[in-house]
Amino acid sequence: MKRDRLAAIMGRTITAMVAGAGCALVGGVVGVALRADLAAVGAVVGASAWLSAHQGLVRRQLRLRLDQLQNSVAAANTELARLCNHHARQLEALTGLYGTLAFRVPLPPLGGFAISADLASLVVREVMLRRPRTIIEFGSGVSTVILGQLAKRLQEQDGLPRTVVSFDHSREYAEATRLMLEAHGLAGAASVVWAPLEPARRDGCSTALTYSTSVLAAKVPGEVDLVLVDGPPAFDGDARGRREAVVAIASRLRDGSLVLFDDARRDRCSIEETAQAVGGTVTYVEDEKGSALLVYQRGAGGVE
Repeated sequence: MKRDRLAAIMGRTITAMVAGAGCALVGGVVGVALRADLAAVGAVVGASAWLSAHQGLVRRQLRLRLDQLQNSVAAANTELARLCNHHARQLEALTGLYGTLAFRVPLPPLGGFAISADLASLVVREVMLRRPRTIIEFGSGVSTVILGQLAKRLQEQDGLPRTVVSFDHSREYAEATRLMLEAHGLAGAASVVWAPLEPARRDGCSTALTYSTSVLAAKVPGEVDLVLVDGPPAFDGDARGRREAVVAIASRLRDGSLVLFDDARRDRCSIEETAQAVGGTVTYVEDEKGSALLVYQRGAGGVE
């Protein structure tokens, strides 16, 4: 009997111990979960507090970024509109060029190193209005073909002979231009002269590379009515060689003749110096590369 009571007491003791251990285990798990939840809540509260404390800074940064994006979009739209207008003007000028002059074969691409379509349109307008008898060009290429076609058309209209002479510092370019003239049936309307570069000298000092003065003196015919300046190359951005080329033929310019410059936006300083040296007034035209028209006035400059 005593043995049975002892077993019962031990069973109840073991049951109580197991129950206590289970409660302790459950309590520990609940405690860990509760601490995790409290930590998460604390993080959220902390983030909310940071945002509340710094919401002005966050708003300013967002507004700044939005303004930057809006400015970028506005700049892109402005550039796109500029490019569209530019290409529209070039296309309009090219259409007018082909509508005015009957070329035997299509012209090479205009623009870049070659004459741009809007400058070509300006050249056509000035030649048709002024009807020059003698045209000199510095720097041959597509523009030589256009000048030759204009000379041919004017001669057909009034029967007066025209002369177009283009000078080029490169044998290769000069020959390529001659081939273009032949392809357009203009070999007799314009000629190309190779004129190697040499240092120009003024007051005994070398100033810039320009066309050989001996070649210019021998090949520039009579009095000149119009000059198109697109050479020699502006080495390292120095366009003084173009100024010296015009100065070299200043004595051949007819009073009131026109000197037309390409790349006027880049060469403005040199063009102003040319006007002071030879005499005349300059008008600038805003086209693809900038153009300038110098109307020569004999006796107004420092060079006769």
